[in-house]
Amino acid sequence: MPKVLFVCTGNTCRSPMAAAIAAEVYKHTPGLTFFSRGISVSMPSRASENALQAMSGMNLSIKEHISRQLKQSDIESADLVVTMTVSQKKYLQSVYASHSRKVLTINEICGRQDTDISDPYGSDLYTYKKCAEDIKKCFGRDFEKMLNLLALTSE
Repeated sequence: MPKVLFVCTGNTCRSPMAAAIAAEVYKHTPGLTFFSRGISVSMPSRASENALQAMSGMNLSIKEHISRQLKQSDIESADLVVTMTVSQKKYLQSVYASHSRKVLTINEICGRQDTDISDPYGSDLYTYKKCAEDIKKCFGRDFEKMLNLLALTSE
């Protein structure tokens, strides 16, 4: 059963939105699990208000989400680790070198090398909605190919 971990900085916007969107897009794929963590979570907190509203606009909810600090056990349990930025990918590959092969950026998976999903933290609702749409665009054919490969290797 493949597990996909989404990682951003504070785990209050991008990665929880990505996990929620992915769960909705792939809800008919049995055994697939999505979860999210942050590289720099100083204290647990709810998803940002604009992230909640952006998800609500997509008929999704992350209102129960509480931010969580990334741990080694999260990296170890994930079959795929998906970052929002190139710098987050490089950081994780450096800190968790033995797991570096399973760390990719979300844009890398969907064929847009060396680009980031911009951090909307502190921005207006429009920016959060655009961020959510940018994330949603990544869940297409290339992401599905990656998930199919994961399913084959986890059997």
